[in-house]
Amino acid sequence: MQENVAPLASNMLNTKLVDIPGHLRLRFKFNTFLPSAKGILFVVDSSQLRKEDILRSTSEYLYDVLTNNTTLNSELPVHILCNKNDVILSLTPALVKSMLEQEM
Repeated sequence: MQENVAPLASNMLNTKLVDIPGHLRLRFKFNTFLPSAKGILFVVDSSQLRKEDILRSTSEYLYDVLTNNTTLNSELPVHILCNKNDVILSLTPALVKSMLEQEM
């Protein structure tokens, strides 16, 4: 398991997209790419958030991202995305938001 880096180009944008898995062993890599980041897309697995340990871990990681000095000082935009909405037991974005806020 490792980060994935891919160019992202269009007629309006030419940048690189970095996907850093949320696994505990790889979270340190966030700080490697953060200084050159133009924004953060924090992706939440909405089908797994019902599990208390997943909710806690996700909330802690999101809190770390939001309160990181580089994130705060550079005023990076942070967007939270819910994926796996096609899974039957996935949570709605509104419920994901509420659960993350309560856990933090």
